[in-house]
Amino acid sequence: MGIEYLENLVKETYEAGKPIEGSADTDELAHLANLASDPRIKMIGEIGFNAGISSYTFLEANPDAAVYSFDLGEYAYVAPAKEYIDRIFPGRHTLILGNSVNTVPEFRKTNPRLMFDLIFIDGGHDYEIVMADLLNMREFATKET
Repeated sequence: MGIEYLENLVKETYEAGKPIEGSADTDELAHLANLASDPRIKMIGEIGFNAGISSYTFLEANPDAAVYSFDLGEYAYVAPAKEYIDRIFPGRHTLILGNSVNTVPEFRKTNPRLMFDLIFIDGGHDYEIVMADLLNMREFATKET
């Protein structure tokens, strides 16, 4: 089944007349897989889980990596996509729901030692949100991230 399952969740949601969000194309997913496959990558942070396609790509590319995703959780396919990710990659994915502008700093307070080797930001697209996401995720970055 693979990533096609997640793509079908989005397609079915669209066909049901419910709102959806765009996704990465094949070239972008190949690039993300290449980045994640580096054996030094163990912890990945992402803003924008959506249908879990990038999370799936990261986890499939690197069997030693864990992914922490921050997402609003506003689309009908988020919950089934999370369930699928957990079934395929048990114990390797964490989803934090809510506005990343708030949830990332809150998560940092409760996880002060957690650092990400790779950070992928594809959440809100307004300047203020992008800047907040960049600054907030910077707190999880090392010099090598």
